[in-house]
Amino acid sequence: MPSQLALARLAVLIAGLGAASVYDLRERSVPAALLLGLLGVEAVLLALDVYLHGAPDLWLLDAAIDVLTLGVFAGLALLCMVGLGDLVAYAAVVAAWPWGWRLLPLPLTTLLYYALASLTLTAYNVAANLLDPRARKALAEEPLGKRLYLLLTARLMPVERILQGSWWLPLIEEGEKRVVCSVDVEPRDVVREALEKGVLRRGGYVWATWGIPALPLMLAGLLAAIILGDKPILRLLHALA
Repeated sequence: MPSQLALARLAVLIAGLGAASVYDLRERSVPAALLLGLLGVEAVLLALDVYLHGAPDLWLLDAAIDVLTLGVFAGLALLCMVGLGDLVAYAAVVAAWPWGWRLLPLPLTTLLYYALASLTLTAYNVAANLLDPRARKALAEEPLGKRLYLLLTARLMPVERILQGSWWLPLIEEGEKRVVCSVDVEPRDVVREALEKGVLRRGGYVWATWGIPALPLMLAGLLAAIILGDKPILRLLHALA
């Protein structure tokens, strides 16, 4: 039976990720103080809980898995697939409950549900591209590697839609990385610059990736891990084996 302090750690984590998710959805940016504060509070509460109640028998194995998953998330941050704030938020998940919830450590289960949610969105993206005649034609003109990248991660969007403001981040020239990785760059400004240079034209289309906010997906993954546990994940892995 989890201690009251352990349950308090989870409650603080859910509240903190909930607040951060609101920022992520509204502004595509989360105050660093919120995420670092959440991580600091969880680390202090974890240390206090371990001091008062000790650690589980398999804590060393859980800790090794937690370090591995943190490394994976850090790699995603380096590849600009998630932001540094998302990495700090995941570290808070680890600090809040680094142990097993059912069998697998809660952070790992959270990460796997997060990945499943992301894969579902990717599958939808692929289907939408294949059903769009304009997108199919544009994909056929690209080399194989870029064709697969665009098929999985991008959609062919009207230039005017991005100019009006949206989550769609244009993949233009060398601007791709700075738009996807930086929240300081406004997508519509990149499109305006491309229009001025003649790279795009009004009424035209541009490949763009949807800036999927990671924190709401992480919160959903955490809630799924707490409510459903790891049985659905284990059954899925068994079915794929």
